[in-house]
Amino acid sequence: MGAAGLAMQRPDTVAKVAAGAIAAGEAVVMLEPTAEGAVGYLVAAAALADAATVRLMSANGDGLLRVALPAARGDELHLDSISPDRSLSWRGTRECLGIDLVAQDQRPSSMSGRAATVRALALAEPEHVRFERPGRVFPLVVGEEGTGSPFDAALRLVESTRLPGAAVICEVGAPGASSFDALIAFARLNRLATISVEEIGEVGVRLLSARVEARIPFDGSVWRAVAYLDDEGREHLALVLGELDAHPDPVPLHIHRACLLGDALGSAACPCGSRLRSALAELTRQGRGVLLYLRAEDEKDVGRSIDHAPREHGLDIAVEILARLRLGRVSLLDRLPVDVARLREAGLID
Repeated sequence: MGAAGLAMQRPDTVAKVAAGAIAAGEAVVMLEPTAEGAVGYLVAAAALADAATVRLMSANGDGLLRVALPAARGDELHLDSISPDRSLSWRGTRECLGIDLVAQDQRPSSMSGRAATVRALALAEPEHVRFERPGRVFPLVVGEEGTGSPFDAALRLVESTRLPGAAVICEVGAPGASSFDALIAFARLNRLATISVEEIGEVGVRLLSARVEARIPFDGSVWRAVAYLDDEGREHLALVLGELDAHPDPVPLHIHRACLLGDALGSAACPCGSRLRSALAELTRQGRGVLLYLRAEDEKDVGRSIDHAPREHGLDIAVEILARLRLGRVSLLDRLPVDVARLREAGLID
């Protein structure tokens, strides 16, 4: 997908997908347009960084593992500035000396050791943590007013997910990754969401703040049930069958809006219950797929016929859940026009 293709997506779609990936502990590719093309950055939540995060950035980055922090957190940790006067200099940030976490069970040079340092910058209580200098992780303190720099943008993206405000970031150093199209290709190759610096903060992001998993036997198959709670207190469920990555074809998907009368009570007043059972049977037949069971935004919609209910509700939540499940391409069982249009905007279907 080139610049034109990304521009066709709604800004809220881009933000929701990127924020969903960040909240799930994944990295995203952040794009900063330049006169020569574009600069790409790998960004992840520092609080969720692990050895895989560091490995991705080490293999594809410019060699510098940075952590953007708000000014208050930087002061709290008593980080040593490179500049003697502690001023904000480089792109509106205060560069600090590299650090390593002092921990008995970690080698600072290892992937897991560097990840532990990154997490400590986000999570550790100042009185219970000790860093040694010089080290391999470089904190950047971002000014309170914001500068529009990629480090400020990365920090705001992580903060929008309600995770602790700290973003681990490195510049993409993959060969040839200096144009918009090349960076999009890099993101697609690594199955990473993309977002531009300008798109961060332009729209609100609906958040899924809780996640619980269980295995549910049903009709001879075992489904993985993943429950989410949105920021308005509604619960949504993803039912996952089979290994989604085991086949190159798009993942079969059914989006279902909860209907008490049709789903639970079997009412003949609407086709909701029969559609739900048919979708489960078809996914079982195919041996893989996802069924999204979404709660209504307006309780007055419960029990209304699918032909009359406002079909657009829940689609933003659906896009975010699909991002959490790391689905790149899907195939809708019911190709309802509003679903097709919204998922096409998200780049999930052709």
